[in-house]
Amino acid sequence: MCSKVAPHRLIVNLMVLIILLATACASSEPHQGDLYLKDALQAQQAGEIDAARTMAELAADDGRREREALELLAKLSRDQARSFEEAGEHRKAHDAFLAAAEREPRRTRRARDLRDALSSGDAAGLGPQDLLDVTLLALQDAPDDLSLHRQAARLAEELGDDELALTQYLWLYSALPDDQRIALRLGIIFLSLDRPADGAAVLQRIYNADPRNIQAAINLSTAYQQLGRVEEVAELFEELVENFPENTGILLRYAAFEEERGYSGRAARLRRQAQETQPVIEEREMRPLR
Repeated sequence: MCSKVAPHRLIVNLMVLIILLATACASSEPHQGDLYLKDALQAQQAGEIDAARTMAELAADDGRREREALELLAKLSRDQARSFEEAGEHRKAHDAFLAAAEREPRRTRRARDLRDALSSGDAAGLGPQDLLDVTLLALQDAPDDLSLHRQAARLAEELGDDELALTQYLWLYSALPDDQRIALRLGIIFLSLDRPADGAAVLQRIYNADPRNIQAAINLSTAYQQLGRVEEVAELFEELVENFPENTGILLRYAAFEEERGYSGRAARLRRQAQETQPVIEEREMRPLR
């Protein structure tokens, strides 16, 4: 005998079959995000940039192909920036590179866009604050880039932001401890921030390595004076006068120091010595260059 299937079982089986068929049909249809991205790529190939950007924005908002859509949006802005550069429109190129960086999901590519924005911005004559803002953005994606840290330090100094400059120079000094130019700037920044002990430590290291580094020596004397280490200031000036007997600036600085601590006779002799060196300096300056 054939077993009878309950009517309610037939209904359940039929409903399951309908659901499976509907799911299969739905999965075979392209997703809207895929269609947006496809249209964006076709518009790009046809040179319809505005349409490509619109469709890529829709694809990014859809979410299914967001990363690819963002990469395309970045590329569209990047290509536009290069066209502006070729036309000599550096400010527009700067803005377009920034737009590319804003959309670009890849960190290394985004850092390159920001570097290009800096280059275009510099060519466009942007101010130091604008350039510094972009430099700091680029450092977020390229934190070990020496050139970006150098630029950030220089721009911060130019803007009078010694705290930010100090942060950058400390990083550079840790990366390049034997670079005397970085060390010198770090020492000077310490002095400007009323941290003479820190400044003296850095400047002393430079002077020990190169006793003929006049800038380091002069700033070291300033650090010693701020610390009240008067005898060390005098010893340092004696060394400088011995090494640079015809340097008017050193002689006059030493004279002012001696005058300040009450040695007027010594100060007067140093000023006379400075005056006597001037004809020698003028004669040297008039010699023809080789």
